[in-house]
Amino acid sequence: MILQCANKKIYLLLRRLELYRIHPKYTKAIKILIAVVLGALLLAGLYASVGDTMHSPNLPSVSKICSTMQANLPLLLQGGFFIALLLAATIFDIRKRIIPDTICLAVALTCFIFFEPIKLLGILAALPFLLAALFFGGMGGGDIKLMAASGIVLGITGGIAASVLALTAMLLFYAVYSTVQRLRNREYQKSFPLAPFLAIGCIAIYFMNIGGIAL
Repeated sequence: MILQCANKKIYLLLRRLELYRIHPKYTKAIKILIAVVLGALLLAGLYASVGDTMHSPNLPSVSKICSTMQANLPLLLQGGFFIALLLAATIFDIRKRIIPDTICLAVALTCFIFFEPIKLLGILAALPFLLAALFFGGMGGGDIKLMAASGIVLGITGGIAASVLALTAMLLFYAVYSTVQRLRNREYQKSFPLAPFLAIGCIAIYFMNIGGIAL
């Protein structure tokens, strides 16, 4: 009942904002982005209440990332498995539009190769995607589980950053793709698998963490 009331209120709010006058192809992406932003703000507030601080050093160089990984074999193994599993999830999602539970579980288990207990809170990074699925639909369970598993490896702030980066990449890709197809007077897909973009975001944030950017 509570979810139904909340869903109705959000629907009415979106109607008042005239969101549904936007072309239907963009409404799903906008709804998901809204849910992710709201969820990220909620999680950021919870994170800030704990008292942790964020650092913003210079972007890491490739040599610094390589030297850090070479000096720490568990980190090197974790990175290798993490990337390989995300690529496997991407291939499955592109070909079959499904992400096997075994891949999500394997991604989560990679956190124990280089274990940091605080990063277990990263499972909450999937909360915005869960909210999007509950209130708006159109979000696959595999995407939610993959983000939850990746969040355990990246940590809560890293998981949120990866989510925002992934959705930004998806929206930019779709904008360029649809524009090119229109100029060529060709039909274009109305939806794309999300796993490839999640992989891009998660891998980018993983290497940023290794390079010294504390997220």
